[in-house]
Formats: sequence, structure tokens, C-alpha cells
Amino acid sequence: MFLRLFRKILPAVALACVIPGMAAADLSHKEAFDGRYRDLAVQIDANDYGLPLYIESEETQEKVDGDVYGIIDQPYAAIRKIAESPGAWCDIILLHLNVKSAVHHEQDNRQIITVFTDSKKYKRPEEAFQVDYRYDLVESAADYCLVTLKAPEAPMNTQNHCIEFEALELDDKRTFVHLSYSYEYGSLARAVITGYMNTKGRTKVGFSQDGRGKQGKGIRGAIERNAVRYYLAIKAHTDTLGAPVEKHFARSAGMWFDLAEKYPRQLHEMDREDYLANKEKESCNQVELQISYDRRETAKKLAVDEANRPAVN
Repeated sequence: MFLRLFRKILPAVALACVIPGMAAADLSHKEAFDGRYRDLAVQIDANDYGLPLYIESEETQEKVDGDVYGIIDQPYAAIRKIAESPGAWCDIILLHLNVKSAVHHEQDNRQIITVFTDSKKYKRPEEAFQVDYRYDLVESAADYCLVTLKAPEAPMNTQNHCIEFEALELDDKRTFVHLSYSYEYGSLARAVITGYMNTKGRTKVGFSQDGRGKQGKGIRGAIERNAVRYYLAIKAHTDTLGAPVEKHFARSAGMWFDLAEKYPRQLHEMDREDYLANKEKESCNQVELQISYDRRETAKKLAVDEANRPAVN
């Protein structure tokens, strides 16, 4: 009897070995994310970060990926509303100290978020590098949502930058969220990035630790720092939603800096006064640039409508 049972289950076992994770692939995004929460719940609550966080990263010869999981003390409905808004994403992204501006617009019937990024010093958008992310609201349900921002090309010969955000309702006051940031690179880009990390960036560290208990450095440390910066931007944006509209960005910028300063070894780059002064100017530039993009889109739509208008005999 045992032999007959073994013969029946052997093909399934063999198939599972050939296709690892087959069962996980059958799960919905929400089911997989709910399982991830159950796996990480203890680690999120018990950590040295001072916030309910879990940080992990992975580096290969061609790609690096940083992930931040955490619990935000805000209702899911509020976070879902933000996730669904390209405009809100622009304000969130702008909190990163290297971002000079972020605007949303339509291109080939797709939502695009154009990000202007450079060094931490103040620069106008036209002086910075431009990266076009395709915004996709992959899923938006009553208790779970998933958003991706993907850019095929970016500075330093890197490719396929991807910011992924998902949120799951835990109760009426708490939301489990995940922010992932990844990109790919070839041998030339890896050499350039590694060269920077070994010179100007040699003192910079990440959050995860190696086998000797030391924080990781290099490309993996960099992806962790930036993933955490974007996660803190989401938290700062959501935690200041009660501010008047005209003061919301300034309040969120102040909170972002204070949250980042909890981790000075990894994230301190400039003084609070300088950061806030830069963000005040960059926010004004962003508003002006968004108006310019909106006018351009309106003109395009009017031109299309005019071209499609039936001729009057």
C-alpha cells in the first residue's frame, strides 16, 4: 500500500523540485503578501530600528534589490488613495534628497512619472538627469493594493529600475506595507558604481549585516539606503495628511528628515536647514514644471480633437 501511494505522489514531488515555488505562483498578490506578513510579523515588531521595520536586500552580478517591510499607523483607505494618485507619488518621491523634481503626465495612453535626479546639492530640474517611470496601478481592492513604477533606462548605464509598493489592511488603524527598489546593470555600470563606492562612497553603509556583524557596503548598502529613504517618504507623507494642503509638503519634508536622522550612520547627508531650504525651492520648481506639463497635455488633446473633428461642408 505504501509503495502504491509513493508511486502516486512521486511525479508531483519531482515536478515541485523542477519548478520551485510552483505553489506560491498560484497565490494571488494579496494572498502572497498576507503570507509574507505572517512570516515577518515577529521580526518587524522586534528590531533595533526604533520603528516596526524589516529590511533585506540581494545582490547578483546583474541586479540589486532592496526591500523594506513595515507597519504604518494609518488606515488602509488613506494609503490606498495615495497609491492610486500619480500626483501624490510625485510629492513622495521629491522627499528623497537626490530628487530635484517629479511630474506626472500621459504618454501613449500610459501614466508616466518623470523624475529629475542628481546630487544632494540644489539644482533646477533642467540641470538634472531625467528618468521616465511608467506608473501602473496593478491592483486596488478594498483591503490590498499594488503599484509599480518602472524605468527601462537611468543614469550610470543602469537599466530596468523598478519601485514596487504594496499595502494590506491589518485593522482600521494599521496597514502593512512593502517598498521594493531594484535595478539592473552590466559590467561597465557595475565597474562605475563600484569605483564610486570604493572612493567617495567608501564610508557609506547599509542596514543589513554581514556574517561578522558589520553593516554591508557597496552596491547592496546603497540599494538599502535608497529603499529606506523611499519608505520613509511614504510614511512622512501619510503621517502628515492632517496638515493644510498648502503646508503638507513642508510638514512631510520636516518629518522625512527627522525620520532619516534616526539612522545617521546610513542616511545623514546634510543639515536639516539645508535640506528644508532645498526642498522648499524644489517644491516650487515642481509646481511650475507640473503646470507646464499640464498645459502641454491640454494642447495635445486640443490638437487631437481638432484633427478628429468632422469637416463642415
